[in-house]
Amino acid sequence: MSACFGYLGANAVIEKLGVEDVNITAVSSLNVGTLTGFNNYGTISNCYTTGTIAGSQYVGGLAGHNYYGNVDNCYSRVSVTGPDDCSFFGGLFGRSYRGSISKCYSTGHVSGGSNALYLGELIGYRYQTAITACFWDIGTSSQADSDGGTGKPTADMKDMTTFTGPAAGWDFLGESTNGDDDNWGSPVNANDGYPVLWWQDVPICVNRPKYDSNGDCRVDFVDFTGFASQWLDCGLLNPNHCTQ
Repeated sequence: MSACFGYLGANAVIEKLGVEDVNITAVSSLNVGTLTGFNNYGTISNCYTTGTIAGSQYVGGLAGHNYYGNVDNCYSRVSVTGPDDCSFFGGLFGRSYRGSISKCYSTGHVSGGSNALYLGELIGYRYQTAITACFWDIGTSSQADSDGGTGKPTADMKDMTTFTGPAAGWDFLGESTNGDDDNWGSPVNANDGYPVLWWQDVPICVNRPKYDSNGDCRVDFVDFTGFASQWLDCGLLNPNHCTQ
């Protein structure tokens, strides 16, 4: 069960799709995801999801179950909740069997009862799935661990260098070290500061001006006002040195 595709078969490809503000409740269903319930050998690329989802088994913010599927450059900001005995819950995937997941992140709150099994912030449970340069937000999560991926503080999840460094190699607009595919962008006053996909219709900063003091990727009257308000302020130990 999902908001879009219940099942993805072999050779199915989903690209550049965003599903926003979903509210799915399927507590008696298996394979529940925002984008797809079951990804069977399909490909998902440059997609994102937001909202809330509730289920009982194999539930994920992007997809409930990934079976030999290949997923890259996606993110999920979906909160995933379940009953006391829920199992295989993840911010991105509830369960992943083989396949690959690359350059993805999740920030949703994943929670279940005291008898819950296999809960993870990025993936609840995986078997022989190749995970490359994927991250999850430890500040927004209720889970201390994930079966794959790297947990980062919220501030780091909003810092482009977390993703563009040599260990991760995400390709962002405005940098050329990681190639010219330009899959990701740094938003300005959008997505709560988390990275966005290049095709999303939000302000994206590609070249931050040197004298941009408030982080909006422009130098304008706001920056001048801050400069003027501190004109001739001096923090030297000896005030007499301020006029020298």
